[in-house]
Amino acid sequence: MMLKAEGGNAGTAIYEGMKLNFVLYPFMMIPVRWTTEIMTVSKPDFFADRQLAGPYEHWYHRHLFREIEGGTEMTDIVEYALPLDLFGEVVEALIVGRRLDEVFEFRRRKVAEILGAMPPEKE
Repeated sequence: MMLKAEGGNAGTAIYEGMKLNFVLYPFMMIPVRWTTEIMTVSKPDFFADRQLAGPYEHWYHRHLFREIEGGTEMTDIVEYALPLDLFGEVVEALIVGRRLDEVFEFRRRKVAEILGAMPPEKE
């Protein structure tokens, strides 16, 4: 799934109440607008966002950060649901779940590219 940020927030520190606008391309390059809001910021431990408008019935995403030897561990906890009950569940199983995995894998690779990958753990 392609995800494109819109607006002039690049380089801006996040803050509670900040609104972020995106265009998602989940299927066959059909654009879907998505607006999220930063709900909570607790530096340096976590921040959380929720969907204000977009494709999900419910979206709540916590970004957790934990200091570890040699760097910082990032963990995402996402709670979401699609509309349309059973049909939404089928779409989630066939398309959306995989697309979200792709988005988070892309982000993991970009973070490693920009900040450097963690060395493998010693056994």
